[in-house]
Amino acid sequence: MNQNNLQTYDDEIIEKDEKRIYIIAIIVFFVLLVGSIITSIFVKDSYPLIISFVVGSIVSVALFYFTSKRIHQTHYSEYKKATKKIHMFYQITYLLAFIVLFLFFRRHRIHH
Repeated sequence: MNQNNLQTYDDEIIEKDEKRIYIIAIIVFFVLLVGSIITSIFVKDSYPLIISFVVGSIVSVALFYFTSKRIHQTHYSEYKKATKKIHMFYQITYLLAFIVLFLFFRRHRIHH
C-alpha cells in the first residue's frame, strides 16, 4: 500500500503479464494462420477469410496495447471517463475495419 492507503500494483508484474499475453496472442495467431492457409488449399475462394483474420488479429493486439497504455496512464479517479473513451475508440476502430474490408472485398470479387 502506498501513502494514501490505496492498493497499488507492481508495474513489473503487470509488464510480465502483458508480455505473456502478447506471446500467447502471437502463438495463437500463427497456429490459426497456418490452419487457415491449409484450409484455403482445399476450400475455393477462402482468401477473404484469411485476410479478415489477419486484419482482425492485428487490430485486436493494437487495441489491447492501446487499452493497456491508456489504463496505466489514467488516474484511478478518471477510470470511468477513460473506459467510455476506450469503448468509443473500440467501436470506431471495428466499424472502420469492417468498412475497409467490405470495400476491399467488394472491389476485388472473383468473377467466374
